[in-house]
Amino acid sequence: MCCRFLILFLAVVVSFPIAAVASEVMTDTTDYAPADTVLITGASFQPFETVVLQVSYDDGDTLKGSAGLPWFETADQYGGVQSFWIAPYDLGPDDTLMVAGTGDSSGEEDVASFLVCPPKDLHQLQNGIGTSAANWAKGNVNSDNSCYSEGRSVPYRYFLKGLAGGTKHYFTITCDWTKGEIHGLDYFTDYDISESVGIAASGGSCGTISKPPPPDCQPISGSFTFLDPTNPANYSGTIPPDFFPSGFSLTDPQNLQFYNATVDSVSPYYFSGTSSNLEFNLVVYFTVTDTASVGFYWGGHLAQSTATTWGSGNGVSMISGAPVHMSAGSLDGSGGATDLSVQDIVACVPPVASITCDTDSLCNASTYTCSALSGATGYTWDVIGGTIVSGQGTESISYTVTATYPSSVTISLQACDSTSACPGDNCCDTDAVEIPLGNCCDPPSATCPGDTAIFICDLSQDYLHAAVSITTGIC
Repeated sequence: MCCRFLILFLAVVVSFPIAAVASEVMTDTTDYAPADTVLITGASFQPFETVVLQVSYDDGDTLKGSAGLPWFETADQYGGVQSFWIAPYDLGPDDTLMVAGTGDSSGEEDVASFLVCPPKDLHQLQNGIGTSAANWAKGNVNSDNSCYSEGRSVPYRYFLKGLAGGTKHYFTITCDWTKGEIHGLDYFTDYDISESVGIAASGGSCGTISKPPPPDCQPISGSFTFLDPTNPANYSGTIPPDFFPSGFSLTDPQNLQFYNATVDSVSPYYFSGTSSNLEFNLVVYFTVTDTASVGFYWGGHLAQSTATTWGSGNGVSMISGAPVHMSAGSLDGSGGATDLSVQDIVACVPPVASITCDTDSLCNASTYTCSALSGATGYTWDVIGGTIVSGQGTESISYTVTATYPSSVTISLQACDSTSACPGDNCCDTDAVEIPLGNCCDPPSATCPGDTAIFICDLSQDYLHAAVSITTGIC
């Protein structure tokens, strides 16, 4: 019985031969940067046969140059193949490629697809609070790691790697201009305009705490001034009804900074999204200087609830729950964008700085007073064309005029509230007035009736050159 069973079993095996296994071609991952090594493996070819390998676009179009030429490998005794290919620099961003392997004797063929795109990283500064130190992060800004007040700017840095020197590219910066009709990130500034201390604590523009930049990160070497966001002429498309109001107070300076590149131009601003959730967009066109990483730096300004900006209740701190976002990407119009969010912004509602002075015309060497509304915890005055005599640090000052006719005196004030916003912050408002000097010439009083003399005003006051007859003398 056992022998008969064995014979039957063998008959079954002979009647149903094992099917041949189809050949396979694989890569070690699916995403590569220019200059990366693509490791290629193949299996189930005929032992010792020649396998033809070639990389092309996924639609079958041939790559230009040596990168698109076929090459040959010999399968081992098990039909396995190992090889590699170097991704070139002259591909477009986010190009999908395929490697095909074809057995020269068997005719077996397989393909594997992979993506070549310049790596890109967007970091924002978590400026630190309590036990959390300031650091560059790919994570979100919130009350566990940061404290940002209205009117400050969140620093961003955006790195692109694997771009060839001399090539031209563009990318898009987008931020949430409104959330539920309340203003979020309203315009772009210098990246270090308010957070220079936190940036320094994180190692500077190329700081490695905690998310490292590219190994070849360079110091910032160039800047490009952003278009004035309050000017409707700097926009394409529809301007929303809730646009920057007349007299809107911008925080300066407003520059895009960078290294290893030249910014050729920027597009007009444009809005996207919905009427209650508007996105603020800008396209940056640039040329790469050398084949190395490229870095861009800017700040996202946190909208304020002040009288000279969006008005009470319209600043970013009034956005409840939902974060506001900054993103950068769509390199050369393809690929996704990297997105980071900011939430839990502390309200910064400064006192109103409004100056009232006791005159609208001044005289050299005379003393006057100016005052401000009460309610601030600190007052900083400055007088150009005069000397403060008393009251610095309070809501009222006295000053003596040092300027001469026909100039003017400028009195400026910064009124702050140190009890609001983040620890160490002062929420401040400013005001300034300019008062002209007049023709100040006071003739002497007559001392004796009937006596007369000729008095001419000091010409430095530019008084009328006519002589004035007055009564004077000793009785």
